[in-house]
Amino acid sequence: MLQADIDELHKLAGTLAAAATTIRQVKAAVAASGIAAAMPGSGLDSVCTQAGQFVDGAYQRVAGKLEQVGGKIETTAQWYLASDADFAAEMRKFDIHHAGQQ
Repeated sequence: MLQADIDELHKLAGTLAAAATTIRQVKAAVAASGIAAAMPGSGLDSVCTQAGQFVDGAYQRVAGKLEQVGGKIETTAQWYLASDADFAAEMRKFDIHHAGQQ
């Protein structure tokens, strides 16, 4: 039988969202843009700027995937809550009492 800890699912979704937010704050292209001033005439400025843009793009894709997974986990947690509530409502329809109750 599947046992889901709803609080842990919420916590995991929040952790993934926080990681995505942190990753989105990385700006490799901005850091690489200072290379032209540090090494004028080296030719590395355009290469490093492009590399920074590629790194930023990769980070943005990773952050997006983390947000997608976190969203799916949050949806799943909500689904479990709704399923549990629906199941409990269906069981109450049987009006079963515990042993010893009148």
